[in-house]
Amino acid sequence: MELRFGPFGAPAPEGCALIPAAVPVRRGRVSLGGVAAAFGSPPMRVDVVAGLRSACWVGTPRRVASALGRLVHRSVASLDRRRRVVLDRHVRGYLAVADAEAFWVVVIALGSGGVLLVPTEDFDRRLERISLS
Repeated sequence: MELRFGPFGAPAPEGCALIPAAVPVRRGRVSLGGVAAAFGSPPMRVDVVAGLRSACWVGTPRRVASALGRLVHRSVASLDRRRRVVLDRHVRGYLAVADAEAFWVVVIALGSGGVLLVPTEDFDRRLERISLS
């Protein structure tokens, strides 16, 4: 059986189990919810590091980003009071998703600090490019 991540209520493809753990990214905006509590009190500035065709790391400036592959794009963003962050078009371009305006990510809180946003498209291949150590 193949496992996939997706939005709540989405139909599961034939021969596949769907885990409803994905969060929508619309026009670059994504909600980090409760995992953003580790950053401190918003609003605040956060670092964003996107790996080419892998994932996006979001964290405070004093943290070190996960290894996301050989090619990365670094930027900064603001975490608003509702714990949302906007990923700029360069970050979304590095993620290489089919529709950079509307896609889904799995939000992973890292013990080393920061949050990893992994697009659900080709999830397994993206995880292969990431080093969490």
